[in-house]
Amino acid sequence: GPGPPPRQGQGGKRCEGATRRGRPPAPRQPGRNNRNEHAKRILAVGGRDGPALLSSAAVRQLWAPWRMEYVSDRTPPEGCVLCAIDAGETDQERHVVERTAQTFTVLNLHPYSSGHLLVVPHRHVPDLVALSPAEGAGMFTALQRAMRALQAALGPDGFNLGVNHGRIAGAGITDHVHAHVVPRWDGDTNFMPVLADVKVLPEHLDRTAERLRAAYAGLGPDPSGP
Repeated sequence: GPGPPPRQGQGGKRCEGATRRGRPPAPRQPGRNNRNEHAKRILAVGGRDGPALLSSAAVRQLWAPWRMEYVSDRTPPEGCVLCAIDAGETDQERHVVERTAQTFTVLNLHPYSSGHLLVVPHRHVPDLVALSPAEGAGMFTALQRAMRALQAALGPDGFNLGVNHGRIAGAGITDHVHAHVVPRWDGDTNFMPVLADVKVLPEHLDRTAERLRAAYAGLGPDPSGP
């Protein structure tokens, strides 16, 4: 009859997936090959010390390089720009889209994306902790209304909301607290700001303000009062 099957190295091959003495295959341990692949990915995007270094393949950036001149400007402003907007004669010229008892909402003149809104308390205070309970509640309600109006007028896929406390945190206006509402669309990170230092805003601020005022009118009156 036939002899015993040849051992590995004697012309035979171990079947794929076979293990010694019936043991399951050991899980792959991170080693040199894995580290090399990670290094290749790092080098492929600009080098370990290059400007395009990525810490994770899942990280995506909302690029806004045109704002650097704005946030790095050390020229002291004359008075508070937000108070000046609040006291302005016409909301149309200032791009104010809503006023309530505690807040006003205005389009950002240096937007991250179309429809970028600022929700601002009327009272000139430097941070959230200085707000009264009524002012804090009014700001939160205004943020909700801003999201609803933007959804109705522009149909974004999501939002970024935030408050920058202090210049070190990115605040361009440090003495009058305000909250940002930034609408986001799938695919709004593209090559134009990265390669050309240009942000494409598809609509003029005046037209965006008109659309948002109409959307706010459709929301009905603010529950906190006029």
